[in-house]
Amino acid sequence: CLLPVDIAFRSCDGILIWTHKTMLEHLSEGFPGADLVFTTDEAVSLTEYSLVLRSLFERMHLRKHARLSGKLYSDVFELVEAAEKYLVYSVMASSFRHGVTYDYPEIVDQAAPFIINTHPNEIASRFRNHPTIVVAWTPYRNAFLEVAELVTSEPPEWLSKKRRPHECEEWDHYFRCVKRNLPRRATDCLFHLIGKDITWFKDILSKDTSSMRSSSSTLGTESRTARAWRRTIKACWRGWRCGGKRPPFMVVDCSSSDQLPASSLPSSRNALILLSMLSIVSGCQIPVDLVLQSSDKVLIGAHKANLEAWSDGFPSANSIEDTHKPVDLTETAEILKLLMQGMHKTRFAPWATLSCDTVFALSEAAKKYFVYSVMAGCRGYMYGWPDGQG
Repeated sequence: CLLPVDIAFRSCDGILIWTHKTMLEHLSEGFPGADLVFTTDEAVSLTEYSLVLRSLFERMHLRKHARLSGKLYSDVFELVEAAEKYLVYSVMASSFRHGVTYDYPEIVDQAAPFIINTHPNEIASRFRNHPTIVVAWTPYRNAFLEVAELVTSEPPEWLSKKRRPHECEEWDHYFRCVKRNLPRRATDCLFHLIGKDITWFKDILSKDTSSMRSSSSTLGTESRTARAWRRTIKACWRGWRCGGKRPPFMVVDCSSSDQLPASSLPSSRNALILLSMLSIVSGCQIPVDLVLQSSDKVLIGAHKANLEAWSDGFPSANSIEDTHKPVDLTETAEILKLLMQGMHKTRFAPWATLSCDTVFALSEAAKKYFVYSVMAGCRGYMYGWPDGQG
C-alpha cells in the first residue's frame, strides 16, 4: 500500500496500529470523516485486540480480501463483531459467505441484516451450492421490504380516544414535506434499513415540524400522528403484522427483545440460527418446536406432536423440554428429512427417485426409531425390486 498512514489506533492489548483516514471514511460508516479528524500523534484507543484490528484494516483497502478459511472460529466471530460495530459492510458481506460455507450460523446471523439490499438473484448466484440459504433469503429480505413499504406509504389515520378522525389543515403540507425526503420505492429504502436501524426515519419525521404554520396544540397533535407512524414501523419489526407467528422456515430466540421474524439478535449469545431452518413438508402449518441436527451438521425442524404420534422411538411431547438446543442424531440430513416427511399426513416422496443405499439407510432409521409407516413403505418397495437388487 502506497498511501501514507496518518492515524494511529491502540488496541486493548496495547499495540499501536497505523492506517489511513481516507480508507476509514470511504469504506466504513462507523469512523468519522477524514476532514473531522484532527492531525495528532496521540493514538485512539479501541476495545478490540490487535489481531482483530489488523484483520479489519487489511480488508479496508481496495484489493482482494484475504481468505477467512484458515482462521479460528473465535477470530472470525470477533472480526464480524468489529465490522458490525464500525459498519464495514464489505467485511460483513465476506463474513456472511464464510459463515454459510463453513456452517457458522452465528456469523451468518450477525452479517445478514447488513446485506439486506442484496437482490435474491445475486444470492442465488453466489450460493448456488447452498440451496437452503437461497430459498430462505427471499422471505428474509421480504420482512425488511414490508417495513420499507410501511415507511414509504402514508401512515394510518390518527384517531382520538372517541375513535374520531383528527382533522388538521396542516397535515397535507407536513406529509408532502416528509414524503419529499423519503425514498420513492421500497427497494430504495432497503439501504437505509441496513442493520435494522430506523433512526433516520425518526429524524425525517421531526425535521419538518418547524415548517408547520399552526399553533403549539396542533403541533402536539401532529407529533402524535408521527409517533403513531413510528409505532406502526416498530410493530412490524416485532412481527405483529404477521400475527406474532414466526415463519416455519426458521427459529428465532424467544428470549430476544426484538421479534423481527427473520433473525435473532446479534447481541443474544444463546440465539440459535436464522436462515437454514426450512420446513420439511411444503404447506405444513404445524409450528416447528424441535430442532434435530444430522451427522453432517444440518439443522432440521420437527414437530414434537408428530414424533409422538407416528413413532415409538422418540420421547413423548410432554417429556421434551422447550429448548433451542439442537438434538444430535447419527443419521444424515437426507435420511432425517425423508424420515420426518414420512411422519406427516402427506404423500411420501416418489420411491423411484431414491437410490438403493438411501432406501436401506431410511429403513434402518425407521427401525431404529420405530416409525412403522416408513418401515412398511421401505419393506413394500424393496419387495418390488428385481431379483438380486433387494
